[in-house]
Amino acid sequence: MLTTCARRFGHAESPVAALMAVAHSLEVSADSLYEAVARGLAAFRSADWIGEIGHGQTIITAVVKQPEVEQKVRMRDFEAWLESNGRSPAEMALKPLCASF
Repeated sequence: MLTTCARRFGHAESPVAALMAVAHSLEVSADSLYEAVARGLAAFRSADWIGEIGHGQTIITAVVKQPEVEQKVRMRDFEAWLESNGRSPAEMALKPLCASF
């Protein structure tokens, strides 16, 4: 899965797009959309040259390689998902993993 991050001035293969039209991308392996977002954010946050990643309206784009599928997630939706109750045992198990990134 590919994650990309765009930023106002300093962000992130899950793609993320922000206001300065600066986009960074990297490739991560994940079993779900939100796990890809979490892994991508963790990788971007560990890179000193990325800078601050926005919240709220910042968009992260995830591209599934096989078959290729692209999805976009607002940071506020990802953060709300992390804070919500899981709807299944699998989702409940995934949230702590994603939050740990």
